[in-house]
Amino acid sequence: MSGGPLPIWKKYTTGSIGIWETIRQALTLVPNRSSGNPIVTKYRVPPPGSNKTLYKEPISIPAGNIIENNYFKRDSRRNYPKISSFNQNDVSLLLNLGSRESPKFELVGEDGNNQLKIYQSNDSPIYLNEGLKSVDLKAIYSNDFNLAPNLNLTSKNRLKLVKDNGVYSGQDKEYPCRLFTFD
Repeated sequence: MSGGPLPIWKKYTTGSIGIWETIRQALTLVPNRSSGNPIVTKYRVPPPGSNKTLYKEPISIPAGNIIENNYFKRDSRRNYPKISSFNQNDVSLLLNLGSRESPKFELVGEDGNNQLKIYQSNDSPIYLNEGLKSVDLKAIYSNDFNLAPNLNLTSKNRLKLVKDNGVYSGQDKEYPCRLFTFD
């Protein structure tokens, strides 16, 4: 400041009154330093150059609507897993239809709709044990369901399929449980 430090009584801050001001000046290193607390009547809120309009919270629809607006539906940065389930009726339908490479029958026209109506009706569900009776077991026990190959060729641990494991092993009974041992 050009004229030197201002006396404490000219500053726009609160100060001590009476004997407390004398004690404050005696105990402080710099008596002309203010407390920093503004005088409420002199402190202007809002400041003179500020915007006079009140703040309104922005509402964006549908993001502002919290009903049925889950975070995973709005969050495009993450690929959240989609929950899906198959019941026994669906699995037996898929096994009886076959695959894209080897379909069992054509699902075109009225014949296809009639074949699908059996599985789509909820009155009499087709359970998996009933659906497996009409499925060719070669499709289930094909090479598509084998273990992934071991790409570590230097490994001494090799999996070996145990042919006779003693669990329903017979000529007419085949149990789809395979045992593996290390060589």
